[in-house]
Amino acid sequence: MTGLVLLGIILTSGLGAVVVCALVLVYGYTPEINEKPREAVRRLALTRAAHAAATVCFAVSALLGIVALGMHARTVTDSAAVTRPTAELGATVSELQERQARLREDISRMAARLNELEARTRLAETRVQALEGAGATPAAAPREPVPLPPRAGRQ
Repeated sequence: MTGLVLLGIILTSGLGAVVVCALVLVYGYTPEINEKPREAVRRLALTRAAHAAATVCFAVSALLGIVALGMHARTVTDSAAVTRPTAELGATVSELQERQARLREDISRMAARLNELEARTRLAETRVQALEGAGATPAAAPREPVPLPPRAGRQ
C-alpha cells in the first residue's frame, strides 16, 4: 500500500511540474511588450488556471506524503511490538495481574470499611433522634480516631 502512495506522490508532483514547465514554454517568464488586450486576458486566464492546477497537484502530493509517513510510522510500531520477546510480555502480564489483585483487595477492604462507617453513622443518628425525642441534649462524647486503611504502595 505504501508503494501505491509513493507512486501517487511521484505522479502528482511530476504532473504539477509539467504544468508549470508548459506554462513557461508557452508564455515565457514575462509578457510581451506589445501584447494585444485580448491576448493579455487569455494569457492571464491560462496562467491562473495553470497555477491553480499545479497548486492542486502539489497539495495532493503533500497530503499523500503525510499519509505515507503515517503508514510508515504504524508499520515501524507494529514490527517493534512483534519482535519484542515473548517472555518479557509474559512478565508484564503477570505483573499487571498481580497489581490488579492487589487493587481488588484494597477495594474490598475500603468497601468493608465504608459499610462499617455507614452502620456506625446510622447508629449514631438513631441515638441522636432518641435523645432528641426524649428532650435531652446530647453530650459531646470524646471521639476516637478512625484508622485509615493502608494505601497501595505504602506498607
